[in-house]
Amino acid sequence: MTSSNLRLSGLASGLDTESMVQSLMKVEQLKVDRVIQQKTRFEWAREARQAVDQKVSDFRRATMSVLSPDTNLMSASAYNTYTVKTTSTSIAVGLSATEAATAGTVVIDRIDRLATAASMTSGGAIATDTLSRSSTLENLALSTPLTFDANGEVSFEINDVAFTFQKTDTLQTMFNEINASSANVVISYSELTNKISISSRTTGAASSLTIENISGNAMSNDGVTPSAFDLSATIITAGQDASLSINGTAITRSSNFFTIDGLRYQLSEPTASSVSFTVARDIEPALKKIQSFVTLYNDLVDFAQGKLSEDVNRDYAPLTDEQRESMSETDIELWEEKAKSGLLKNDRNLQRLMSDMRRSLYDAVAGIGKSPADIGLETGSYLEKGKISLDETVLRNALTNNPDEVMQVFTKTSTATDAATQYSESGLINRLASAFTTYSATFSLANYTRDLDAYSKQITTLNDKLVDKEDAYWRKFTAMETALSQMQSQSSWLAQQFA
Repeated sequence: MTSSNLRLSGLASGLDTESMVQSLMKVEQLKVDRVIQQKTRFEWAREARQAVDQKVSDFRRATMSVLSPDTNLMSASAYNTYTVKTTSTSIAVGLSATEAATAGTVVIDRIDRLATAASMTSGGAIATDTLSRSSTLENLALSTPLTFDANGEVSFEINDVAFTFQKTDTLQTMFNEINASSANVVISYSELTNKISISSRTTGAASSLTIENISGNAMSNDGVTPSAFDLSATIITAGQDASLSINGTAITRSSNFFTIDGLRYQLSEPTASSVSFTVARDIEPALKKIQSFVTLYNDLVDFAQGKLSEDVNRDYAPLTDEQRESMSETDIELWEEKAKSGLLKNDRNLQRLMSDMRRSLYDAVAGIGKSPADIGLETGSYLEKGKISLDETVLRNALTNNPDEVMQVFTKTSTATDAATQYSESGLINRLASAFTTYSATFSLANYTRDLDAYSKQITTLNDKLVDKEDAYWRKFTAMETALSQMQSQSSWLAQQFA
Protein backbone atom coordinates (compact mmCIF):
# COMPACT_ATOMS: atom_id res chain seq x y z
CA MET A 1 0.00 0.00 0.00
CA THR A 2 1.40 3.41 -0.98
CA SER A 3 0.29 6.98 -0.34
CA SER A 4 -0.61 9.44 -3.04
CA ASN A 5 -1.08 12.45 -0.75
CA LEU A 6 0.68 15.75 -1.53
CA ARG A 7 3.54 16.26 0.90
CA LEU A 8 5.08 19.65 1.75
CA SER A 9 8.50 19.44 3.39
CA GLY A 10 9.53 22.57 5.39
CA LEU A 11 8.67 25.13 2.73
CA ALA A 12 7.26 27.57 5.26
CA SER A 13 8.72 26.38 8.55
CA GLY A 14 12.23 25.61 7.35
CA LEU A 15 12.07 22.32 9.26
CA ASP A 16 13.61 19.08 7.93
CA THR A 17 10.19 17.44 7.83
CA GLU A 18 11.47 14.37 5.98
CA SER A 19 13.92 13.53 8.77
CA MET A 20 11.35 14.19 11.45
CA VAL A 21 8.80 11.83 9.83
CA GLN A 22 11.47 9.15 9.38
CA SER A 23 12.39 9.42 13.06
CA LEU A 24 8.76 9.13 14.10
CA MET A 25 8.27 6.15 11.76
CA LYS A 26 11.24 4.30 13.22
CA VAL A 27 9.28 3.90 16.42
CA GLU A 28 6.31 2.57 14.45
CA GLN A 29 8.58 0.27 12.38
CA LEU A 30 9.72 -1.44 15.57
CA LYS A 31 6.25 -2.96 15.93
CA VAL A 32 6.52 -4.54 12.48
CA ASP A 33 10.11 -5.64 13.04
CA ARG A 34 9.16 -7.44 16.25
CA VAL A 35 6.57 -9.57 14.41
CA ILE A 36 8.98 -10.20 11.51
CA GLN A 37 11.58 -11.38 14.05
CA GLN A 38 8.99 -13.65 15.67
CA LYS A 39 8.16 -15.14 12.28
CA THR A 40 11.85 -15.61 11.46
CA ARG A 41 12.49 -17.34 14.77
CA PHE A 42 9.46 -19.55 14.16
CA GLU A 43 10.85 -20.50 10.73
CA TRP A 44 14.21 -21.29 12.30
CA ALA A 45 12.49 -23.47 14.89
CA ARG A 46 10.77 -25.37 12.09
CA GLU A 47 14.08 -25.85 10.28
CA ALA A 48 15.71 -27.07 13.50
CA ARG A 49 12.94 -29.61 14.01
CA GLN A 50 13.15 -30.73 10.38
CA ALA A 51 16.90 -31.24 10.77
CA VAL A 52 16.24 -33.64 13.67
CA ASP A 53 13.50 -35.39 11.68
CA GLN A 54 15.90 -35.82 8.76
CA LYS A 55 18.50 -37.33 11.09
CA VAL A 56 15.91 -39.78 12.42
CA SER A 57 14.80 -40.58 8.87
CA ASP A 58 18.39 -41.27 7.80
CA PHE A 59 18.84 -43.61 10.76
CA ARG A 60 15.62 -45.48 9.97
CA ARG A 61 16.54 -45.80 6.30
CA ALA A 62 19.95 -47.21 7.15
CA THR A 63 18.92 -49.68 9.86
CA MET A 64 15.32 -50.60 9.03
CA SER A 65 15.06 -50.66 5.24
CA VAL A 66 15.72 -53.41 2.70
CA LEU A 67 17.11 -50.63 0.49
CA SER A 68 20.16 -50.54 2.80
CA PRO A 69 21.33 -54.17 2.70
CA ASP A 70 24.72 -53.42 4.24
CA THR A 71 23.26 -51.91 7.42
CA ASN A 72 19.65 -53.15 7.62
CA LEU A 73 18.97 -55.12 10.81
CA MET A 74 15.30 -55.92 10.23
CA SER A 75 15.76 -59.13 8.24
CA ALA A 76 16.82 -62.55 9.48
CA SER A 77 19.62 -62.60 6.91
CA ALA A 78 21.41 -59.89 8.91
CA TYR A 79 22.05 -62.37 11.74
CA ASN A 80 22.23 -65.74 9.98
CA THR A 81 25.13 -65.73 7.58
CA TYR A 82 26.96 -68.83 6.44
CA THR A 83 30.07 -69.53 4.43
CA VAL A 84 30.30 -72.47 2.04
CA LYS A 85 33.69 -73.99 1.32
CA THR A 86 34.95 -76.93 -0.68
CA THR A 87 38.32 -78.40 -1.51
CA SER A 88 36.99 -79.77 -4.81
CA THR A 89 37.94 -78.17 -8.10
CA SER A 90 34.81 -79.52 -9.80
CA ILE A 91 32.64 -77.05 -11.68
CA ALA A 92 29.73 -79.48 -11.84
CA VAL A 93 27.86 -77.83 -8.97
CA GLY A 94 27.92 -74.60 -7.00
CA LEU A 95 26.51 -74.10 -3.51
CA SER A 96 25.61 -71.00 -1.50
CA ALA A 97 23.77 -70.53 1.78
CA THR A 98 20.73 -68.48 2.80
CA GLU A 99 19.76 -67.42 6.33
CA ALA A 100 17.72 -70.64 6.61
CA ALA A 101 20.80 -72.89 6.30
CA THR A 102 22.37 -74.90 9.11
CA ALA A 103 26.03 -75.60 9.72
CA GLY A 104 27.31 -78.99 8.58
CA THR A 105 28.66 -80.99 5.66
CA VAL A 106 26.86 -81.50 2.37
CA VAL A 107 27.97 -84.12 -0.14
CA ILE A 108 26.66 -84.19 -3.70
CA ASP A 109 27.25 -87.88 -4.38
CA ARG A 110 26.66 -87.63 -8.12
CA ILE A 111 24.75 -85.70 -10.75
CA ASP A 112 23.13 -88.11 -13.20
CA ARG A 113 21.64 -85.50 -15.53
CA LEU A 114 20.78 -81.84 -15.74
CA ALA A 115 17.31 -80.40 -16.12
CA THR A 116 16.58 -79.56 -19.73
CA ALA A 117 13.86 -77.70 -21.56
CA ALA A 118 11.60 -79.04 -24.25
CA SER A 119 13.23 -78.02 -27.52
CA MET A 120 13.58 -78.54 -31.23
CA THR A 121 16.32 -77.72 -33.76
CA SER A 122 16.38 -77.72 -37.56
CA GLY A 123 17.05 -81.23 -38.81
CA GLY A 124 19.81 -79.98 -41.04
CA ALA A 125 21.42 -76.77 -42.28
CA ILE A 126 18.65 -74.58 -43.69
CA ALA A 127 20.97 -72.64 -46.02
CA THR A 128 24.30 -73.04 -47.72
CA ASP A 129 25.47 -69.57 -46.70
CA THR A 130 25.12 -67.68 -43.42
CA LEU A 131 21.79 -65.89 -43.11
CA SER A 132 21.48 -62.23 -42.20
CA ARG A 133 18.95 -61.55 -39.44
CA SER A 134 18.20 -58.19 -41.08
CA SER A 135 17.07 -59.87 -44.31
CA THR A 136 13.37 -59.89 -45.07
CA LEU A 137 11.65 -63.27 -45.03
CA GLU A 138 11.06 -63.18 -48.79
CA ASN A 139 14.78 -62.59 -49.41
CA LEU A 140 16.13 -65.37 -47.17
CA ALA A 141 18.37 -67.64 -49.27
CA LEU A 142 17.05 -70.90 -47.79
CA SER A 143 17.70 -74.37 -49.15
CA THR A 144 13.92 -74.89 -49.16
CA PRO A 145 12.46 -71.53 -50.23
CA LEU A 146 9.97 -69.97 -47.86
CA THR A 147 6.49 -69.78 -49.38
CA PHE A 148 3.68 -67.40 -48.43
CA ASP A 149 -0.08 -67.47 -48.62
CA ALA A 150 -2.20 -65.28 -50.90
CA ASN A 151 -1.75 -62.37 -48.47
CA GLY A 152 2.02 -62.64 -48.58
CA GLU A 153 2.12 -64.05 -45.04
CA VAL A 154 3.33 -67.08 -43.09
CA SER A 155 1.42 -68.22 -40.00
CA PHE A 156 2.04 -70.79 -37.31
CA GLU A 157 1.39 -71.49 -33.64
CA ILE A 158 3.90 -72.11 -30.86
CA ASN A 159 2.47 -73.36 -27.57
CA ASP A 160 -1.02 -72.35 -28.83
CA VAL A 161 0.05 -68.75 -29.47
CA ALA A 162 -0.59 -67.70 -33.09
CA PHE A 163 1.99 -65.74 -35.07
CA THR A 164 1.62 -64.12 -38.50
CA PHE A 165 4.46 -62.43 -40.36
CA GLN A 166 4.57 -60.48 -43.62
CA LYS A 167 7.09 -61.43 -46.24
CA THR A 168 8.56 -57.94 -45.76
CA ASP A 169 9.29 -58.60 -42.08
CA THR A 170 12.89 -59.36 -41.20
CA LEU A 171 14.13 -62.53 -39.61
CA GLN A 172 15.09 -60.55 -36.51
CA THR A 173 11.58 -59.07 -36.32
CA MET A 174 10.16 -62.57 -36.29
CA PHE A 175 12.57 -63.65 -33.53
CA ASN A 176 11.82 -60.56 -31.44
CA GLU A 177 8.06 -61.00 -31.56
CA ILE A 178 8.19 -64.68 -30.70
CA ASN A 179 10.68 -64.20 -27.86
CA ALA A 180 8.58 -61.40 -26.34
CA SER A 181 5.32 -63.36 -26.54
CA SER A 182 3.38 -65.45 -24.04
CA ALA A 183 4.51 -68.60 -25.86
CA ASN A 184 7.31 -68.61 -23.28
CA VAL A 185 9.98 -69.83 -25.68
CA VAL A 186 13.30 -68.70 -27.08
CA ILE A 187 13.90 -68.89 -30.82
CA SER A 188 17.38 -68.31 -32.23
CA TYR A 189 19.56 -68.83 -35.28
CA SER A 190 23.11 -70.21 -35.19
CA GLU A 191 25.54 -68.89 -37.79
CA LEU A 192 27.84 -71.80 -36.91
CA THR A 193 25.40 -74.58 -37.79
CA ASN A 194 22.96 -72.66 -40.02
CA LYS A 195 20.09 -74.00 -37.93
CA ILE A 196 17.13 -72.49 -36.08
CA SER A 197 16.32 -73.67 -32.56
CA ILE A 198 13.26 -73.21 -30.35
CA SER A 199 13.31 -74.06 -26.65
CA SER A 200 10.94 -73.56 -23.76
CA ARG A 201 11.91 -71.01 -21.14
CA THR A 202 11.06 -73.57 -18.44
CA THR A 203 13.00 -76.72 -17.74
CA GLY A 204 12.03 -80.11 -16.34
CA ALA A 205 9.71 -82.93 -17.31
CA ALA A 206 6.73 -80.58 -17.22
CA SER A 207 8.35 -78.30 -19.81
CA SER A 208 6.34 -78.41 -23.02
CA LEU A 209 6.70 -77.28 -26.62
CA THR A 210 4.14 -77.57 -29.40
CA ILE A 211 4.05 -76.16 -32.91
CA GLU A 212 1.47 -76.11 -35.67
CA ASN A 213 1.95 -74.72 -39.15
CA ILE A 214 -1.04 -72.71 -40.44
CA SER A 215 -0.05 -71.08 -43.74
CA GLY A 216 3.13 -70.98 -45.73
CA ASN A 217 5.86 -73.55 -45.07
CA ALA A 218 7.90 -72.15 -42.19
CA MET A 219 7.25 -75.38 -40.24
CA SER A 220 5.96 -78.88 -40.81
CA ASN A 221 3.19 -80.63 -38.94
CA ASP A 222 4.03 -84.15 -40.04
CA GLY A 223 7.77 -84.23 -40.62
CA VAL A 224 7.18 -85.14 -44.27
CA THR A 225 5.93 -81.90 -45.76
CA PRO A 226 8.97 -79.77 -46.60
CA SER A 227 9.69 -77.00 -44.05
CA ALA A 228 11.74 -73.95 -44.95
CA PHE A 229 13.15 -73.86 -41.41
CA ASP A 230 13.34 -77.69 -41.26
CA LEU A 231 11.30 -77.58 -38.02
CA SER A 232 8.72 -80.28 -37.43
CA ALA A 233 6.32 -81.20 -34.66
CA THR A 234 7.77 -84.69 -34.89
CA ILE A 235 11.32 -83.73 -33.81
CA ILE A 236 10.49 -82.04 -30.48
CA THR A 237 12.67 -83.24 -27.62
CA ALA A 238 10.84 -83.43 -24.30
CA GLY A 239 12.24 -81.66 -21.25
CA GLN A 240 13.62 -83.66 -18.35
CA ASP A 241 14.19 -83.18 -14.63
CA ALA A 242 17.60 -82.92 -13.05
CA SER A 243 18.57 -86.10 -11.22
CA LEU A 244 21.21 -86.28 -8.49
CA SER A 245 21.99 -87.65 -5.03
CA ILE A 246 22.67 -85.46 -1.96
CA ASN A 247 23.92 -87.02 1.26
CA GLY A 248 22.73 -90.41 0.03
CA THR A 249 19.23 -89.20 -0.90
CA ALA A 250 18.05 -89.30 -4.51
CA ILE A 251 16.72 -85.93 -5.68
CA THR A 252 14.89 -84.79 -8.80
CA ARG A 253 14.24 -81.15 -9.59
CA SER A 254 12.68 -79.39 -12.58
CA SER A 255 15.44 -76.76 -12.62
CA ASN A 256 19.21 -76.75 -12.32
CA PHE A 257 18.78 -73.94 -9.76
CA PHE A 258 16.98 -74.91 -6.57
CA THR A 259 17.07 -74.49 -2.80
CA ILE A 260 16.94 -77.25 -0.20
CA ASP A 261 17.26 -76.65 3.55
CA GLY A 262 18.45 -73.10 3.03
CA LEU A 263 21.15 -74.06 0.53
CA ARG A 264 21.06 -72.86 -3.06
CA TYR A 265 22.28 -75.41 -5.62
CA GLN A 266 23.44 -74.57 -9.13
CA LEU A 267 24.04 -77.59 -11.35
CA SER A 268 26.37 -77.11 -14.31
CA GLU A 269 27.15 -80.57 -15.62
CA PRO A 270 26.65 -84.27 -14.82
CA THR A 271 29.36 -85.94 -12.75
CA ALA A 272 29.92 -89.38 -11.31
CA SER A 273 32.35 -88.00 -8.71
CA SER A 274 31.19 -86.71 -5.35
CA VAL A 275 31.66 -83.09 -4.31
CA SER A 276 31.79 -82.19 -0.62
CA PHE A 277 30.94 -78.78 0.90
CA THR A 278 31.34 -77.47 4.43
CA VAL A 279 28.71 -75.01 5.66
CA ALA A 280 29.79 -72.88 8.63
CA ARG A 281 28.21 -69.96 10.44
CA ASP A 282 29.94 -66.61 9.89
CA ILE A 283 29.23 -64.00 12.58
CA GLU A 284 31.37 -61.27 11.04
CA PRO A 285 28.67 -59.78 8.73
CA ALA A 286 26.20 -59.58 11.65
CA LEU A 287 28.87 -58.08 13.91
CA LYS A 288 29.74 -55.49 11.28
CA LYS A 289 26.08 -54.50 10.84
CA ILE A 290 25.53 -54.15 14.57
CA GLN A 291 28.71 -52.08 14.89
CA SER A 292 27.40 -49.84 12.12
CA PHE A 293 24.06 -49.63 13.96
CA VAL A 294 25.83 -48.49 17.12
CA THR A 295 27.76 -45.82 15.21
CA LEU A 296 24.61 -44.51 13.55
CA TYR A 297 22.67 -44.64 16.82
CA ASN A 298 25.34 -42.72 18.71
CA ASP A 299 25.56 -40.16 15.92
CA LEU A 300 21.80 -39.57 16.20
CA VAL A 301 22.00 -39.27 20.00
CA ASP A 302 24.95 -36.86 19.73
CA PHE A 303 23.02 -34.69 17.30
CA ALA A 304 19.81 -34.67 19.37
CA GLN A 305 21.54 -34.11 22.70
CA GLY A 306 23.52 -31.30 21.13
CA LYS A 307 20.27 -29.59 20.17
CA LEU A 308 18.82 -30.12 23.65
CA SER A 309 21.84 -28.58 25.38
CA GLU A 310 22.63 -25.69 23.03
CA ASP A 311 23.07 -22.30 24.68
CA VAL A 312 20.28 -19.80 24.13
CA ASN A 313 21.69 -16.43 23.13
CA ARG A 314 18.86 -14.06 24.00
CA ASP A 315 20.92 -11.01 23.00
CA TYR A 316 20.95 -12.21 19.39
CA ALA A 317 17.56 -11.59 17.83
CA PRO A 318 16.89 -12.10 14.11
CA LEU A 319 18.30 -9.19 12.14
CA THR A 320 16.05 -6.56 10.64
CA ASP A 321 16.49 -5.43 7.03
CA GLU A 322 18.03 -2.18 8.25
CA GLN A 323 20.54 -4.03 10.43
CA ARG A 324 21.51 -6.33 7.56
CA GLU A 325 22.28 -3.38 5.32
CA SER A 326 24.96 -2.20 7.72
CA MET A 327 26.66 -5.61 8.13
CA SER A 328 28.91 -7.78 6.00
CA GLU A 329 27.86 -11.27 4.87
CA THR A 330 30.34 -12.81 7.30
CA ASP A 331 29.00 -10.78 10.21
CA ILE A 332 25.44 -11.72 9.29
CA GLU A 333 26.36 -15.40 9.16
CA LEU A 334 28.07 -15.28 12.56
CA TRP A 335 25.18 -13.33 14.09
CA GLU A 336 22.56 -15.77 12.82
CA GLU A 337 24.61 -18.71 14.02
CA LYS A 338 24.35 -17.25 17.51
CA ALA A 339 20.68 -16.32 17.06
CA LYS A 340 19.69 -19.85 15.93
CA SER A 341 21.42 -21.54 18.86
CA GLY A 342 19.19 -23.15 21.48
CA LEU A 343 15.96 -23.27 19.48
CA LEU A 344 15.37 -26.85 20.69
CA LYS A 345 16.94 -26.49 24.10
CA ASN A 346 15.09 -28.74 26.58
CA ASP A 347 12.47 -29.50 23.91
CA ARG A 348 9.94 -31.76 25.60
CA ASN A 349 9.24 -33.96 22.56
CA LEU A 350 12.91 -34.50 21.77
CA GLN A 351 13.67 -35.25 25.41
CA ARG A 352 10.96 -37.90 25.40
CA LEU A 353 12.43 -39.47 22.25
CA MET A 354 15.85 -39.69 23.88
CA SER A 355 14.26 -41.26 26.97
CA ASP A 356 12.30 -43.80 24.90
CA MET A 357 15.41 -44.74 22.93
CA ARG A 358 17.46 -45.29 26.06
CA ARG A 359 14.71 -47.30 27.72
CA SER A 360 14.54 -49.57 24.65
CA LEU A 361 18.10 -50.65 25.34
CA TYR A 362 17.82 -51.81 28.94
CA ASP A 363 14.27 -53.28 29.08
CA ALA A 364 14.26 -57.06 28.55
CA VAL A 365 12.32 -58.44 25.57
CA ALA A 366 9.38 -60.50 26.86
CA GLY A 367 9.64 -64.15 25.83
CA ILE A 368 13.39 -63.85 25.33
CA GLY A 369 14.37 -62.74 28.81
CA LYS A 370 17.25 -60.61 27.59
CA SER A 371 17.70 -56.98 26.71
CA PRO A 372 20.08 -55.39 24.20
CA ALA A 373 22.30 -54.57 27.17
CA ASP A 374 22.60 -58.32 27.86
CA ILE A 375 24.13 -58.95 24.44
CA GLY A 376 26.66 -56.13 24.70
CA LEU A 377 24.73 -52.95 23.82
CA GLU A 378 24.88 -50.98 27.05
CA THR A 379 23.78 -47.37 27.48
CA GLY A 380 27.00 -46.28 29.16
CA SER A 381 27.39 -43.69 31.90
CA TYR A 382 25.08 -40.76 32.53
CA LEU A 383 27.64 -38.42 31.01
CA GLU A 384 27.28 -40.23 27.69
CA LYS A 385 23.59 -39.22 27.63
CA GLY A 386 22.18 -42.46 26.24
CA LYS A 387 24.89 -43.38 23.75
CA ILE A 388 25.60 -47.09 23.32
CA SER A 389 28.80 -48.52 24.73
CA LEU A 390 29.41 -51.73 22.74
CA ASP A 391 31.01 -54.70 24.49
CA GLU A 392 32.25 -56.57 21.42
CA THR A 393 33.32 -59.64 23.41
CA VAL A 394 29.84 -60.12 24.85
CA LEU A 395 28.27 -59.56 21.43
CA ARG A 396 30.61 -62.04 19.73
CA ASN A 397 29.77 -64.71 22.29
CA ALA A 398 26.06 -64.09 21.85
CA LEU A 399 26.28 -64.28 18.06
CA THR A 400 28.36 -67.45 18.26
CA ASN A 401 26.33 -69.33 20.87
CA ASN A 402 22.79 -67.91 20.51
CA PRO A 403 22.44 -66.18 17.12
CA ASP A 404 18.66 -66.67 17.03
CA GLU A 405 18.39 -65.04 20.44
CA VAL A 406 20.36 -62.03 19.21
CA MET A 407 18.07 -61.79 16.20
CA GLN A 408 14.97 -61.87 18.44
CA VAL A 409 16.38 -59.20 20.76
CA PHE A 410 16.64 -56.96 17.70
CA THR A 411 13.69 -57.97 15.51
CA LYS A 412 10.99 -59.69 17.63
CA THR A 413 7.51 -58.44 16.81
CA SER A 414 4.34 -58.39 18.89
CA THR A 415 0.72 -59.03 17.93
CA ALA A 416 -0.59 -57.47 21.14
CA THR A 417 -3.05 -54.61 20.83
CA ASP A 418 -2.27 -52.75 24.04
CA ALA A 419 0.79 -50.49 23.94
CA ALA A 420 2.46 -51.78 27.12
CA THR A 421 2.42 -55.44 26.06
CA GLN A 422 3.36 -54.57 22.52
CA TYR A 423 6.40 -52.67 23.78
CA SER A 424 7.56 -55.43 26.16
CA GLU A 425 7.24 -58.12 23.49
CA SER A 426 9.03 -56.14 20.78
CA GLY A 427 12.70 -56.23 19.92
CA LEU A 428 14.97 -53.18 19.84
CA ILE A 429 14.40 -52.26 16.20
CA ASN A 430 10.62 -52.30 16.54
CA ARG A 431 10.77 -50.38 19.82
CA LEU A 432 12.86 -47.69 18.18
CA ALA A 433 10.53 -47.58 15.17
CA SER A 434 7.59 -47.04 17.53
CA ALA A 435 9.46 -44.28 19.40
CA PHE A 436 10.28 -42.55 16.12
CA THR A 437 6.65 -42.77 14.98
CA THR A 438 5.47 -41.23 18.26
CA TYR A 439 8.02 -38.43 17.90
CA SER A 440 7.09 -37.76 14.26
CA ALA A 441 3.45 -37.39 15.27
CA THR A 442 4.37 -34.35 17.38
CA PHE A 443 5.36 -32.40 14.26
CA SER A 444 2.74 -31.10 11.87
CA LEU A 445 4.02 -29.24 8.83
CA ALA A 446 0.45 -28.10 8.21
CA ASN A 447 0.32 -26.45 11.63
CA TYR A 448 3.64 -24.71 11.03
CA THR A 449 2.40 -23.50 7.65
CA ARG A 450 -0.83 -22.25 9.20
CA ASP A 451 1.04 -20.31 11.89
CA LEU A 452 3.49 -18.85 9.37
CA ASP A 453 0.55 -17.71 7.25
CA ALA A 454 -0.90 -16.02 10.33
CA TYR A 455 2.40 -14.18 10.89
CA SER A 456 2.45 -13.11 7.24
CA LYS A 457 -1.08 -11.73 7.46
CA GLN A 458 -0.21 -9.88 10.67
CA ILE A 459 2.85 -8.34 9.02
CA THR A 460 0.78 -7.27 6.01
CA THR A 461 -1.77 -5.63 8.31
CA LEU A 462 0.94 -3.84 10.29
CA ASN A 463 2.62 -2.61 7.11
CA ASP A 464 -0.70 -1.20 5.91
CA LYS A 465 -1.11 0.58 9.23
CA LEU A 466 2.46 1.82 8.92
CA VAL A 467 1.65 3.49 5.61
CA ASP A 468 -1.50 5.00 7.10
CA LYS A 469 0.49 6.27 10.06
CA GLU A 470 3.10 7.86 7.82
CA ASP A 471 0.37 9.50 5.76
CA ALA A 472 -1.18 10.85 8.96
CA TYR A 473 2.13 12.41 10.03
CA TRP A 474 2.59 13.97 6.61
CA ARG A 475 -0.95 15.33 6.63
CA LYS A 476 -0.26 17.07 9.95
CA PHE A 477 3.03 18.55 8.80
CA THR A 478 1.52 19.55 5.47
CA ALA A 479 -1.36 21.24 7.30
CA MET A 480 1.18 23.07 9.51
CA GLU A 481 3.19 24.18 6.49
CA THR A 482 0.02 25.35 4.77
CA ALA A 483 -1.07 27.34 7.85
CA LEU A 484 2.38 28.88 8.27
CA SER A 485 2.46 29.80 4.62
CA GLN A 486 -0.92 31.53 4.94
CA MET A 487 0.22 33.38 8.07
CA GLN A 488 3.38 34.50 6.32
CA SER A 489 1.34 35.75 3.35
CA GLN A 490 -0.99 37.68 5.62
CA SER A 491 1.97 39.14 7.53
CA SER A 492 3.55 40.29 4.30
CA TRP A 493 0.28 41.89 3.17
CA LEU A 494 -0.11 43.77 6.46
CA ALA A 495 3.47 44.94 6.31
CA GLN A 496 2.85 46.28 2.85
CA GLN A 497 -0.26 48.15 4.04
CA PHE A 498 1.68 50.01 6.78
CA ALA A 499 4.65 50.71 4.61
